[in-house]
Amino acid sequence: MAAERATSLRALVARFLVSGGAMALLDLCLYSGGTLLMHWPPIAAHVVSTLITICVSFAVNRAFVFRAHGTGVRAFVPFLAVTLVTALVIQTLIITGVVHACGALFPRAPEGVVAIAAKIIAVGVAAVCNFVCYRVIFSRGGSARA
Repeated sequence: MAAERATSLRALVARFLVSGGAMALLDLCLYSGGTLLMHWPPIAAHVVSTLITICVSFAVNRAFVFRAHGTGVRAFVPFLAVTLVTALVIQTLIITGVVHACGALFPRAPEGVVAIAAKIIAVGVAAVCNFVCYRVIFSRGGSARA
């Protein structure tokens, strides 16, 4: 029984990492396009990329990662709340801190490189928070399967 649970948890984590990687790539591409091509400030690009990625992420996490077919709209509100906090509050604070710290420590560092590095760090921290919270959200309906 414990071996079965461990295998099931590994499969769940693997699906989360695959989908999370895809979502991070989507987010990073949108963010990079905003900062590097559109010349938006990092936070503006972050907000736009995050809102688009949230919509895609809900569908992927519900259907592929947690296989929670019975959670639907009921799961969207807490998913959105968690995702907005991790993406728009936690990540924004991390991006701001990294950009300012790099500006003070490495004043000649290219802005684009600093902005991208800040986003990558922020996404990593948010991913851990999201996994823990999403697992609870998508298991509430009783149909989440690992």
